[in-house]
Amino acid sequence: MTFLPASVIDGARTYAESIRRQLYSATGGATGVILPGALKVTALPTPGGAIVIAPGSAAIASPYPGASGQSYQVANDAALQVAVPANNTGAPINRHVWVTVRDPQYPGMPTPSNPETDTYIDVQITANTITDRPAIKLATIAMPTGASTVTPAMITDPRALAHPTELV
Repeated sequence: MTFLPASVIDGARTYAESIRRQLYSATGGATGVILPGALKVTALPTPGGAIVIAPGSAAIASPYPGASGQSYQVANDAALQVAVPANNTGAPINRHVWVTVRDPQYPGMPTPSNPETDTYIDVQITANTITDRPAIKLATIAMPTGASTVTPAMITDPRALAHPTELV
């Protein structure tokens, strides 16, 4: 067994894996938001075909093979409006709101056209669970048949704190 290179040494190279291991250690390997209101999903003030994701940040444990003991941080510095597709399926559907990380270091993840400006973060609205990349589910939207607007009553909040503290 060999030690990984030390990080945070003046003049030494800092590896992304070292930073991800530090975040994993700081959160105990948990996936979750950093503060209670972080990344909360709400309906538009006047219901419409979109949602709003609040500012905030989260830690996401890595599911990539060979990357155990590592976590990613995602951060949103301003409210973000995201379109939600209308339910044209002919039946009620649950749409899940995810924030995911694409790390081209791992197989199956695309290399961005401009690595210096890409955020490597996507917001995805799916009917399925995401398991092939780091992901955190921010909300579930229960859309009735034919619905094209999202109301507050449709949104369920599954977020949890990454590192809750307990008062003793």
